Amino acid sequence: GNCYCNYVPHLYEYMDMGDIAAMIAPRPLLVETGNREPLNGASGLANVTSQVDIIRRAYRALGAEDRFNHDVFEGEHRWNGVQAIPWLRRFLSA
Repeated sequence: GNCYCNYVPHLYEYMDMGDIAAMIAPRPLLVETGNREPLNGASGLANVTSQVDIIRRAYRALGAEDRFNHDVFEGEHRWNGVQAIPWLRRFLSA
């Protein structure tokens, strides 16, 4: 039920997406999630929330909570950009 682009053989035995994304900390990270994303599996947003919690804990531990955001938008699998554009301006502008 998930996209093969998220599959690395046997990686799921050791870590999940939240663990991988947490390694980005303390660098800026914005995660976008459609509230009707079919790739989230049967548990829907609950699946995403559990992974986002892992990421938030990593950012909190490094004192970088302001560098992580999770944007849940109305829709399915797509790039939303409503929060992403200001986010990119904030962290990529000189």
